[in-house]
Amino acid sequence: MNVGIVSNSPGEIAGWAIPASVILKNLGFNVDLYLTPCMFATKKEYDVAFRYGSFERIFTPDQTLKKIFFNPLKYEIFFHMGGEIWYSTRFKSRRLISYGWATKRLDRYFSGYLVPNDYYYRKLVSRQIDEKKIIKIKDLVFEKLNPVGYNVDSNLVGFMLGSREVEFWGLLEIYLKTVPLLDMRYNFLFFVSPFVYEIYSEDLKNRLFSFGKQIMGNEFSKHFGRIRFVFNEPEKYDLLSKVKLLVTIPGTKTNEAGYLGIPQLVILPLQRPECVPIWGVVGWLDFLGIIGKKIKGYFVVKYAEKNILTRKRFISMPNIISNEYILPEVAGIITHINLSEKINEILDNKVFLIHTSQKLRSIYKSWDNESISFKEFIEIYCTEFNKR
Repeated sequence: MNVGIVSNSPGEIAGWAIPASVILKNLGFNVDLYLTPCMFATKKEYDVAFRYGSFERIFTPDQTLKKIFFNPLKYEIFFHMGGEIWYSTRFKSRRLISYGWATKRLDRYFSGYLVPNDYYYRKLVSRQIDEKKIIKIKDLVFEKLNPVGYNVDSNLVGFMLGSREVEFWGLLEIYLKTVPLLDMRYNFLFFVSPFVYEIYSEDLKNRLFSFGKQIMGNEFSKHFGRIRFVFNEPEKYDLLSKVKLLVTIPGTKTNEAGYLGIPQLVILPLQRPECVPIWGVVGWLDFLGIIGKKIKGYFVVKYAEKNILTRKRFISMPNIISNEYILPEVAGIITHINLSEKINEILDNKVFLIHTSQKLRSIYKSWDNESISFKEFIEIYCTEFNKR
């Protein structure tokens, strides 16, 4: 049986499409991946999907658009797993299923919706989607995770680097300058995204060493031994479960760490707001060059001031899912000075760390108890499908 998947940016590719492809392949399906244009994309989605996924064919965004408008292929089952939902409705499929997202306007095209958490469930219900079409599912992001318990006495602090190149180097500079200002008893794990590694490959390690010397100056030799860059994906999740605190920007990584019960400090640096990706019409200004990005940057700052700083909207997935301020979120001009102060404050608050870890696990555990796995869904769905 042939299955198609539409997906687009790092979180959806690594968190949903790749795990889904592995499960489907193991069950005997042939899986094609269609990448679509996206302001969150890194331009390395094809390479990462090829390296880690189990796809028969992968179509670039340009190839996907040509297929949609001139020669859409036919599939028994088609999954929408990220990006503009309209793209998926253009393919010929006996059963079209969306992972997490829906609009009332396009509801008629979809046979069902897989919702991986309470946030998506609330969204679909608020959009008047028939609850009979909604299936609660364990998030595919967690397929590779194994919660082992939180160690508040750990001497490891994690720094998650972004998946987009401009994020990666900008965050790395801030993090490296922060390290000397943190307690000497801690060692630091810098988690490198596979999307960035695909840009530089083995040369990235040399670049990191040179960049460290450039940024840290005389502090380099004293502190660089406390820093470890983590490239290996399986090892990444093992080490992530051992950190006392994770410092990260918004995204899928907040969901992964939340599931493991790891307290986090979620930051949104606004030094260069034109480089911050954002959904909606404003996000598409990215494709209009420098002027478009500058205009977008203005709206990013205004959005942050109106919604994030006032806590009307959250930026970390655990807070979004629970609709509660559990993880501290900081948006604005992030420097090594104010970042180190906040990190030290959190690390010294053992009660807060333990309570936060327990709260995180309770959020995800309650959903796990109500949902089925993607593999179980496929097995049940295909049995019913074949009876029709």
